[in-house]
Amino acid sequence: MLSSGLNQRKVMASSPDGAVGLAFLERSAEQKQQLLRELGMGRYAQLLLALSRPTPENLACLERFLLQPQRAKFPDLRGVDLAGADLRRANLIRANLTNALLQNANLEAADIILASLQGADLRGANLREATLNEIDWHLCQVSGADLSPGKGLTAAEQSMLRRQGARIDL
Repeated sequence: MLSSGLNQRKVMASSPDGAVGLAFLERSAEQKQQLLRELGMGRYAQLLLALSRPTPENLACLERFLLQPQRAKFPDLRGVDLAGADLRRANLIRANLTNALLQNANLEAADIILASLQGADLRGANLREATLNEIDWHLCQVSGADLSPGKGLTAAEQSMLRRQGARIDL
């Protein structure tokens, strides 16, 4: 369904019902990476390949990336299911992760800056050495998450996150 080159954009523009996301998921990992390189989105391959479960939120996210690659600098990841995903060193600057499922995800050394984690589930997630600047933590579940050493967190954020069960070793 997703052909290469200019025809690819025409096909994708005519599929607002989840078909684009499903077609992407049906490709091999190599084909997915090639498509992302062609769209100039190779640096987002790690993140997009982690959206492997065909939930409505994941399909919508894939379509937003594939149909509007120019907006990739502001990743809209609302409600995505990335539980258990390996997102080490991921670039999540300005990401909207509102209500995202990130339980037990590996976000070690990720850049999470100017992001919304409002209502996100980070229980048991590994955020060791992640940069965590200017994040909206409202209603975020962090019990059992390791945010050590708390790079970028204010003293107030560290205190609040510890009270909610996060581990932050300095």
